[in-house]
Amino acid sequence: MTSGRNVAILGGGMAGLAAAWRLTDPSNAAAGVPNDVGMVTVYQRGHRLGGKAASHRGLNGRIEEHGLHVWLGYYDNAFRLIRQCYEQLDRADCDPACPIQSWEDVFQAAPTIGLEDFHNGDWKTWTAVFPPNDRKPGEPLGESTSVLAADILRQSVKLAATFLQSLDGPKLELGTSMALAGVAEVEKAAGALQPILPAFGGIQIMAEMVRDRLKPVVVDNDSSRRLWQLFDLIVAQVKGMVKDDLLTKGFRSIDHIEYRDWIASHGASRETLEGALVRGLYDLAFSHRGGDPGRTEFPAGLGLFLATKTFFDYRGALFWKMQAGMGDVVVAPIYEVLRKRGVRFEFFHRVDDLVPDEAGELIDRVELGRQVKLRDDLSDYDPLIRHDELPCFPAEPDEGQLDAGSAVAGAELESFWSTWPDADKVELVRGRDFDDLVFAIPVGMARHVTGQLAQGSPPWQRMLESVETVGTQAFQLWLKPSEEELGWSAEGSTVTSYVDTYDTWSSMSHLIEAEGWPAEQRPGSVAYFCSSMRQEDVDDPTDLGQPGRASNEARQAAVQYLENSVGHYWPNAIDEDGRFRWDLLVGAAPDAGPEAIDTQYVTANVDPSDRYVQALPGTDQARLRADESGFANMRLAGDWTDCGLNAGCIEAAVISGLAAANSILGLPLDAGVSGGYRT
Repeated sequence: MTSGRNVAILGGGMAGLAAAWRLTDPSNAAAGVPNDVGMVTVYQRGHRLGGKAASHRGLNGRIEEHGLHVWLGYYDNAFRLIRQCYEQLDRADCDPACPIQSWEDVFQAAPTIGLEDFHNGDWKTWTAVFPPNDRKPGEPLGESTSVLAADILRQSVKLAATFLQSLDGPKLELGTSMALAGVAEVEKAAGALQPILPAFGGIQIMAEMVRDRLKPVVVDNDSSRRLWQLFDLIVAQVKGMVKDDLLTKGFRSIDHIEYRDWIASHGASRETLEGALVRGLYDLAFSHRGGDPGRTEFPAGLGLFLATKTFFDYRGALFWKMQAGMGDVVVAPIYEVLRKRGVRFEFFHRVDDLVPDEAGELIDRVELGRQVKLRDDLSDYDPLIRHDELPCFPAEPDEGQLDAGSAVAGAELESFWSTWPDADKVELVRGRDFDDLVFAIPVGMARHVTGQLAQGSPPWQRMLESVETVGTQAFQLWLKPSEEELGWSAEGSTVTSYVDTYDTWSSMSHLIEAEGWPAEQRPGSVAYFCSSMRQEDVDDPTDLGQPGRASNEARQAAVQYLENSVGHYWPNAIDEDGRFRWDLLVGAAPDAGPEAIDTQYVTANVDPSDRYVQALPGTDQARLRADESGFANMRLAGDWTDCGLNAGCIEAAVISGLAAANSILGLPLDAGVSGGYRT
């Protein structure tokens, strides 16, 4: 034991890493933060960090991700951590050969967003470029981020203007001309109403006016119909905010109500409820209960809050994309800085059980399986490789550092269903190995490792039963033609609300430069696809065939999508018989058929640790805050906690990790957290 309180962090996902970051922040002392923390140790199953943010390098340096990762412009806390990380990493002096030197090298703005509009039996892509602003994500604390009534009014006007610019066809037809006149009147009202809460009445009146002016011309005009749906949605939401007194009661007061039901109760039309704007919210949040596209559910208050943050509070750009894999440019740099600070990482340590003391007040022991041992001459495992001088995680563990050597190949140590025999068992004991714990294991896995805690804690049991997760599926394509040659003109865009097999996709061709393709195989374009997936129960660790069945389902869905649906985006990828041209895939033979999907990357995320945490109506109160584990020496971290942003995303994971560390440090949970979240 070292001097001070030793902290064991169970789980090396983004929440666990954020907790370690805050606990060891060198600015704590300068800020007068009382800190008696001694050794901080992170315990992680398998060889990679990052959890659902993990990525690795495959054949030809291919970046292979858990799914599609984009950062929203309001992710201030996650951006701030990364900015601090790169400042402390100081690659300009310590690693000048690395191609990613600063946080600004990590991200590129991705302002083009697309929605799929299904009307009269036909799909039409509706893209909009959201204008950049001069705000930078992750600025130092101090800037106010509260959203006032007049702010919502003014930003609604800007949003309407953005949508007007996105509409196809003549912009000055009768309906659009009247809409522009109405928007001008709203803008005028915004200035007059800024100081007072009755601004909401002005929003409602003016938005209704624009909506009603468009009504006569929406039937056969896509542009007017889409704008009409936008204003119909604004009217319903503003009516609801006024009627339900959300400025006083807060967004959470309506989180027991389903979002579509709530806006419908305040007048949203059937066309709006079924339209692209609303469907996109559900698809981007994987809000399909049980993976069933017919069971879309999302809390009304959270939906309204996230829409406000997404469209009205973004910094720089609405979306940001990374310039390499998330494991490369986010997770690996955090690991490097934490190692320099003295944080220990115990890879290949799988948590099996937590054991409370007899009084049920403290966690007494943590039981783990050590999956493999290191070579006798090594005390620490080095998880990183270098790809073109960029530190990355490999697809498989480095056999040369392990005593099992090549025997570990294909052991799938990151899998819940791994049959690899443990090298031995490890027991962490309170007072000897740890004083405080941070439980940063995903809630899907928590059901399997906290049975004893649930028996003595009704709140813990309620959380396990109420907070649901969903499997996701994703595939990545590397294609020989460019996007333009395929027939797609909106390079860099992210598009959602399409068919159920894979409802969301993103143009990712900018990553080609970060990979390692030989000239004769270099792709012309890259695309990522994802969606939730129907999946069977995950609670049977003896059902060893489940991951294989899920992978096959994801593969078959990818084939179905490419054969039947991708031609909507890439008309030139379809042959004269209406079939997908499999020979266009990098690595595919000239006469290739659907089996060519195996040259690409397909993943089914059904492991309990990999499943996406859902936000469902009526479940918010079952979530536990970072300091509500019920055990005095254990804090909670993860996007499944009650962190104020109760949705599955990296921002929620970071906030929860910071809150867990703050609790250990004796600080308010929201110390150092911005964004107006309730923690």
